[in-house]
Amino acid sequence: MGLPIDVRKFSNSIAFSSLYVIFSFIPIGTTLVGGQGYFSLSLIIPPVAGYLLGPIYGPFSMLIGALAYLFFNPTSFFGILTPIIPMAGALASGLNRRRLSYIVSLYLLLFSAFITLYYNEVWWFMIPHVFASVSSLLYYLVRGRFRLLLNTFSSTFFQQATGTMLALLLLNTNVSLLIVSFPFMIYERTVSTLVSFLLLIALEKYFGQEFFA
Repeated sequence: MGLPIDVRKFSNSIAFSSLYVIFSFIPIGTTLVGGQGYFSLSLIIPPVAGYLLGPIYGPFSMLIGALAYLFFNPTSFFGILTPIIPMAGALASGLNRRRLSYIVSLYLLLFSAFITLYYNEVWWFMIPHVFASVSSLLYYLVRGRFRLLLNTFSSTFFQQATGTMLALLLLNTNVSLLIVSFPFMIYERTVSTLVSFLLLIALEKYFGQEFFA
């Protein structure tokens, strides 16, 4: 027998995949690491999909969405590896929701240690990632909607760390590019965190708590 399929989550996965593809064609800023000169509104989808669908269906949704996007844009910066980045954001959000936030926190700390060790002149690049690591651990120590903000913040930087690692390991990205890209990173991740947070609040208000079960 195969694994049971949650029909509701599977159908919602397709819906979020479609949103990811549509939002991928809506540029909202400029980036230098992990993009093609701009970043798109699709950044807000992985944290939301992961939170609502969990650490399995959330990344699955982003895999389908990113592959569909590649069909329309085959020259995407990371090529066939592109789905890894949104899948990472959805995975982190889902892990936070399932009380597995220590995995998210550890990954962010290891990423920070790697950058600090090999690119020690830009140690300050890691400050927001360390905060994201801490916010992941604090997720279940707070109540109310602030919990959603901690989740979107940590999962957004989990996604960013994954994209940066791909750029460093596969594309020989140098330190100077990290320095130049820092303000762009802060801008894009602030937008992503806040808009994902507001979208989760809107969904909660419209559909009710049962939508978040």
